[in-house]
Amino acid sequence: MAKGRPRDVVKGGAAHLSDPSSAAAASSSAAAAFYGGGDGGGGGGVGIPHAPVFYPTEEEFVDPLAYIDQIRPLAEPFGICRIVPPKSWAPPFALDLALFSFPTKFQTHLALVIFIHNLIAL
Repeated sequence: MAKGRPRDVVKGGAAHLSDPSSAAAASSSAAAAFYGGGDGGGGGGVGIPHAPVFYPTEEEFVDPLAYIDQIRPLAEPFGICRIVPPKSWAPPFALDLALFSFPTKFQTHLALVIFIHNLIAL
């Protein structure tokens, strides 16, 4: 792939998985596209592939973990992939603020003055 050209991306990963043979073909063609030799394909011409990028639709990304499970056969040969969620997707807030607390140190003004005095004495 020449420099300056956009790299291949997989849009709508679940559409490629409707037929297992097309998933294998997509995987092998994606691997062939990303494993460029010295032609600027990836990693500065040392044969390192670019990670595939997936752009799921809203329907595919209703359950993100199920989507990841669907694209796993395509992404696994690369070891890593990037998933760009739909613009309308907002992850749920996973922290229960009513139960969230953490211990803090209570420091008196006198303790702080003594600490600073000991620093100056050094």
